Amino acid sequence: EIESEDEEASSADEEDELVPTEEELLELKRDEENMVMVTKFPGNDVDFPKVGDIVRCHFQIFINDGKDMIETSRKKHHRAFEFVIGTGQVIPGWDRAVIQMSVQQRCMCT
Repeated sequence: EIESEDEEASSADEEDELVPTEEELLELKRDEENMVMVTKFPGNDVDFPKVGDIVRCHFQIFINDGKDMIETSRKKHHRAFEFVIGTGQVIPGWDRAVIQMSVQQRCMCT
């Protein structure tokens, strides 16, 4: 019984670490007002990532109003970019955009 209580306590501690702070929630609200997501291909609208999930996605980075591509995951890495969502491993805009996307969805974020 003691072991199971310890396991429950450690899983509760892990869950607490993934809860955003009040400051993070305020920053998220500010950024949501400034971020535009345009869906290019709809996803399944069922499966969305949760904080702590490992996600894999391809990306392309454009400049000059979308005229010039300067980076792509397919060309440079030949595989999807992988990160843990909501943990700050990527720029905040990626965390905020990808967590709103369902499986197979493609969108342009500005």
